[in-house]
Amino acid sequence: MSPQTYHGKGLSLSQLVSALSEELKYTAYSSSFTFDQVSQLDLDTSATLATIREWRNSFIPINSSIPLEILSLIFAYLPSQKERHRAGFVCRHWRRTSIQCAELWSELSLSKGEAYVKIFLERAKGSALDIIVDREVPVRTMIPLSSLTKQIRTLVFLRSGWLDIQKFSEATPGPFPLLHTLTIDHVEDIPEEDDMDDFESMLFNNAINLKVLRFNSTSFQSPFVLHLVVPNLVSFDISMVHGIFCAPRLLDFLEGSPMLQIVNMEVLAYISSLEEIPQERVISLPNVERFTLVVGNIVPGHEMAAHIQCPSARVTSIVLKSRINMVPGEIFPPSVFCNAIVHQYTRIPAEEATLEIRPGRASLTCNITFGSPDSTTISFGFREVPISLDELGGDGIGWWIPEIFAQATRTILNYPQLANVKRLHICHTFRPTFIDDSRFAIEVGRLLNSLGPLDEVTIYHCDLQPYLPLFRRGVNERLVLFPSTKKLTLSHPINLSEYETEVVVLAKLQHARGMPFERIVIRSVEMLEELEEELKPWVGGVEYRCEQLRGEPEEWGPR
Repeated sequence: MSPQTYHGKGLSLSQLVSALSEELKYTAYSSSFTFDQVSQLDLDTSATLATIREWRNSFIPINSSIPLEILSLIFAYLPSQKERHRAGFVCRHWRRTSIQCAELWSELSLSKGEAYVKIFLERAKGSALDIIVDREVPVRTMIPLSSLTKQIRTLVFLRSGWLDIQKFSEATPGPFPLLHTLTIDHVEDIPEEDDMDDFESMLFNNAINLKVLRFNSTSFQSPFVLHLVVPNLVSFDISMVHGIFCAPRLLDFLEGSPMLQIVNMEVLAYISSLEEIPQERVISLPNVERFTLVVGNIVPGHEMAAHIQCPSARVTSIVLKSRINMVPGEIFPPSVFCNAIVHQYTRIPAEEATLEIRPGRASLTCNITFGSPDSTTISFGFREVPISLDELGGDGIGWWIPEIFAQATRTILNYPQLANVKRLHICHTFRPTFIDDSRFAIEVGRLLNSLGPLDEVTIYHCDLQPYLPLFRRGVNERLVLFPSTKKLTLSHPINLSEYETEVVVLAKLQHARGMPFERIVIRSVEMLEELEEELKPWVGGVEYRCEQLRGEPEEWGPR
């Protein structure tokens, strides 16, 4: 019906409404209408008013001038499904648009019930589906998906046990040709290895185009996803904090996924059966650009990494994550594994070494990173050591730092490409007065005396005391000498004003040894003009910048 003319009566809409109003006034107190008739008239009138309002809204510029395909994009750019559905309540025009936009209904959670699932599937039409399966979803809620498995793009299992996954697999047997991402989170009651005989023919192995696989388990059993055959997998992310992790099974899985580009593995579980892997077996992943391995046991972890080769990796990170109340015997890889890992994960020798130690009151993070001219990096780290402060006393973890620094120094000096290192960066946010400072200074001297010549040394947010030429603590004396260094950067030292004189002495000594710094750069929150003037006779150039530290403390580091 046109908003202009009511064709059945030959009246305009406004004339019809006026005539109806007069008739209602005339019969308002008449007994000719029953209660049901008046109720029906009320409903009809409400529907008519809704239609009138819809016509009125059609003249609003955003509804009259914007094509439907453009209006539908507004829904697509909203951040969440909840916000997209709320936008459908703006008016009827917007609601019809949202219902007709099938992609807006493609994400559905089975935990919301059978009716919800059927409505969403009907509106999603042939769109790719993103399915979320929570724990203990009834089979009848899964069955509507059985004929739509070819549309499933993303499948997420939240807080699901093995029985939940098995039940879904039986209710929706596939195939899954469009499945791109499979996420399995917080899996419990995983079956024993003996129960996995039929697994390969049962669960997701017909998802031949699967690109992303994420698996997070708190189970004590071996991760069943390693039984999958996914030849086109691009990204693999696995986290297992308990139980047993079978190393040969992992290698078999990786070997069957040659297209991988990203590998993130956190294996705090016990790594088993390494002795079954022949020493010469090395799995090549030629397309991996980012490789991360976090382990809870250092020797098995690095031994496992030595059986993997990622020649195209841009970023490689191998980290020990410890939860014990003492520093482990070894926190960085033994030289035999370090040599293998360096040659198997890098193409160009490193020219830059960065050592960062970041202690907290009850935790510690240490990273050694080697960087190549092509921006390739490989790092060995020690992360998060929750400890009991009562057991350690008032000095916290301070007594650990010399041992950790000593191991880090040994790892740098044993690096197989050390001769190519031209730049050294050191960052540690603590003062040596809280640690065994004489031993720390000895390790600093051992590191500096073993390097060189260097293009650059950066000491970032450190206490300068152990880096200065004459370090005194009681009866101990240690002469700390720098190698031949073109550029020395002292960036935001903790106590620069306390050691102005000794910084000048350092410059004089380097000059006297015939190895003057070509340039000294000082970045500090305090401006010490006299220091700049006193340095100038002994170095090629001095650059002093008064600037604040930026970002949070955990973001501070060499720049």
